[in-house]
Amino acid sequence: MMGCRREQPFVNNPKLGLGFALGVIGAAVIPIAGVGLFTWLKHKTGWPTAYGFNCTSKDCFFSYLFHSPALLQQPTLAEICLFVLMWFIPALIIAGLLAFLFQRR
Repeated sequence: MMGCRREQPFVNNPKLGLGFALGVIGAAVIPIAGVGLFTWLKHKTGWPTAYGFNCTSKDCFFSYLFHSPALLQQPTLAEICLFVLMWFIPALIIAGLLAFLFQRR
């Protein structure tokens, strides 16, 4: 086995290196952009104090989800976007769980 040389398709392939770099950059930029968009929409709409509640603890996510239908009472575009942004990750998790539970075996 001394003379055998294994194929290494990932070494010295510039296309794969670029794809990996773009994947890493995208994995970092997308969450940062999401948090920035959430913060901007939150300040633009006055969420949550303008809707009659205030969360002062670090664990406000579930409180935000519970009170989020208040955003749809008389919605503007910013309120709809904030509602969709808040429910995007929970919807992905629920869809993934349902797909896992109901997959054909």
